[in-house]
Amino acid sequence: MTSSTNRSITTDSTRRYRAWRADWKQDEALLKAIRHDVFVVEQKVPESLEWDGFDAKCRHVLVSDGEGHPVATGRMDPRGKIGRMAVLCTHRRRGAGSLVLEGLLEWAREIGLADCHLHAQTHALAFYHRHGFLEEGFVFYEAGIPHLTMRRPTAQSILGTLDSRTARSQAFLRLLRMSLREIWIDCPPPDLATGWVDAALSEIKRLAHQNREPAIRILTGPELVRERAFAPWLTLARTLPSHIAIRCPAPEDRSSRDHWAIGDRRHWIHMPDRDPLSGRVGLDAPDLAWPAVETFDTRWKRSIADPDFYDWPL
Repeated sequence: MTSSTNRSITTDSTRRYRAWRADWKQDEALLKAIRHDVFVVEQKVPESLEWDGFDAKCRHVLVSDGEGHPVATGRMDPRGKIGRMAVLCTHRRRGAGSLVLEGLLEWAREIGLADCHLHAQTHALAFYHRHGFLEEGFVFYEAGIPHLTMRRPTAQSILGTLDSRTARSQAFLRLLRMSLREIWIDCPPPDLATGWVDAALSEIKRLAHQNREPAIRILTGPELVRERAFAPWLTLARTLPSHIAIRCPAPEDRSSRDHWAIGDRRHWIHMPDRDPLSGRVGLDAPDLAWPAVETFDTRWKRSIADPDFYDWPL
């Protein structure tokens, strides 16, 4: 394995992998070996397309396993286009790809890029959603493989305002996709724009099945549960009662007009009122989420179980 001195080495939380900034001249053989196995051999991409002549102009990140064997790589061009994301098949869904992507985003921040974009293979959209990327445009084909363009700001915290129903729906779905452990909702779930409900419920199911204890907690009043828009959520809660908990705020909390959705205690949406289309969103912003986290925890502890939530006819 090539020396990685002074190359900004990082490791994942389990210390299973480590990543560093590779140099094309020095590490070309290692980078090519991974991409040849993944793209040329596995995905049947013609070598004339894979080796496009731009690698010397790009920044590269290389990830190795605990024994020092290179297992993943990716590159970024001077304009912030991330590409050639490749992970050997035996190391997928273990965190190696995330280290590559996080390393490239960190590099982009350092050199002052406002955002990064990439052409994602459609089967990998969920992976990029977890890292805050959003798709744009329509499906297109590269080397016979369907792709979508995706983009995200390079800023570590993604902050914004919500001024429309579509913006609120998009922010809520983005929060769900980036959350891995839990969702807390202190209001009815946002009234999602047409076409977003199924995607949101799918993410709720994913979170529920990934966690043994209740991963989704919803605080809302009985009068809101009876609204038609809440029916899909109540149906799902009845299907997964050990994973989704719905409770009624204590009497002293029912007059609050401050509503939140919180994911993993680091992603949040603030809706100052249920009706007006306004609010704020923060993704990867745990410092700004803590006031909402503490308020929700207090309100949850004194909340009331209401049988109407599960007995009310749909």
